Formats: sequence, C-alpha cells, structure tokens
Amino acid sequence: MNKLEVLYLAYNKVSDIEPMAHLTQLEDLNLDFNQVEDISPLANLSDLRELSMLSNKVKDVRPLSNLRKLERVSLADNQIKDTTPFVGLENIRRFNVTENPLLDCAPHDELELRAGKSCPEGAADSWYYNTRQWFGDLFR
Repeated sequence: MNKLEVLYLAYNKVSDIEPMAHLTQLEDLNLDFNQVEDISPLANLSDLRELSMLSNKVKDVRPLSNLRKLERVSLADNQIKDTTPFVGLENIRRFNVTENPLLDCAPHDELELRAGKSCPEGAADSWYYNTRQWFGDLFR
C-alpha cells in the first residue's frame, strides 16, 4: 500500500486521515465532501502534486506548507482563514479556496502590490485564483 500514487475517497464520511501519513508515494489525493479537520497527517507526503478537499472542516493549512511538489490545491468550502502557508509553494498552478472565511484575500500585503491588483469587494470570503495569474513572477 505504500506505493499507492492516487487515492480517491470523496463522499465517504472520512474524518481521520492518520493512516494516510504512511502513503509516502501518494501524488493525487481526493477527499472531497468528507469530515476532515486535521490535515497534519499529510505533512510528510512530499510527492503530493494534487490535493482536493472540497467541503470538509479544515481550518489550519500549515501542515501543507512544505509540500513543494503541490501543483493543484482545491480547498473550497472549508473553514480556512489564512492562506499564508501556501506563499512559498512555487509549483502551485491552480488554487481554489472559495467559500472560506478568509481574513484577507492576499496572504500578505506585499503579494497584492506585486500582483498589481487588489482583492475584489467581498472576495475575502469567496475567492478563487490561479496563482500564476494573480501573483505573476512572485512564484518564478
């Protein structure tokens, strides 16, 4: 099971993902529409490229901050307030955090300045962006 690369567990009422901590070769994980709150078991899945966890109970995304291979992240409809942990992840191409209670649509004021854009009115609680589009050369 340690050689598993793709795992799709959407719509399964999953709440505990601790057993996934040992899936070190996992590249694509879909946990959409479950009940996951603690994502710390994902912290060492260094090969993870795609993560989809739509409609869960995730609040803290800091465990994902060192997953350097992440390219696509879908965390819409969770309880995330801060996306700062994603700032240093240079490979992210698609990032969806719509329907979250974000405190600010830009993790840092500097990101908005570099992008030359400001967050649209009301976007802090419903925000989707393609990181290459919004933040340009910041991630090069």
